[in-house]
Amino acid sequence: MLLAGCGIRFDPAVYLAARRSLLTVLPAAGAGIRMLGDLAPIPGRIGWNALVAVGLLFLLAAYDRPLLAAAKRYRTDRIRSELVAISSQLLYYAGSRLHLHGKLMRCMPYARLIRGELHMLLNEWYHDADAALVRFKDRLGTSEAYGFAETIRSLRLGESEEIYHLLREMVREYKAKIEMARAGRKETASYGLFVLAGIPILYTFQIFLYPWVQEAQKLFDALSS
Repeated sequence: MLLAGCGIRFDPAVYLAARRSLLTVLPAAGAGIRMLGDLAPIPGRIGWNALVAVGLLFLLAAYDRPLLAAAKRYRTDRIRSELVAISSQLLYYAGSRLHLHGKLMRCMPYARLIRGELHMLLNEWYHDADAALVRFKDRLGTSEAYGFAETIRSLRLGESEEIYHLLREMVREYKAKIEMARAGRKETASYGLFVLAGIPILYTFQIFLYPWVQEAQKLFDALSS
């Protein structure tokens, strides 16, 4: 589910096997590069750059889950925004005699990240619409896509005011999630700026005040002795 949420369509078993292989091979590769550098120094900074590259790859493989989770959150936010735009456009066509496939076709300009998945859905629509919707939500791999696909399925079976009411509620829910995610990013950015603002204060203490603290400590030690 984590890989699908990031848009990665690898077999999870293959991904895990590759990850374990990297965690085993990369330390040995780093040790080999270090030994070669001691035996026959590599010209320039090639050896150092190779060690840095191996170290970065090892860190990416070792801490892949937080990175994948962050990528999934970013992708989910973008998918949610595009589904809001598409759903709002579908609400605009409520009551129109246009076929649902035609309505979705007219929503294509509002899709960027999910344009390929939406295009595949529309291409597979007349072959088997239900199976096409299942593949669509599996390709996107987010809970929002599942809700959108089920709403489209209900609209295909029969358009009614109740279904469009559910679509409006879904749009409101997704908009609320977008606002919450935006507020969370602003709060995280504020903490980051607070930490960055504290760095100059730390350096000021280290450069100007710390020597005085050391001298005062020496004076107290001398008086107590």
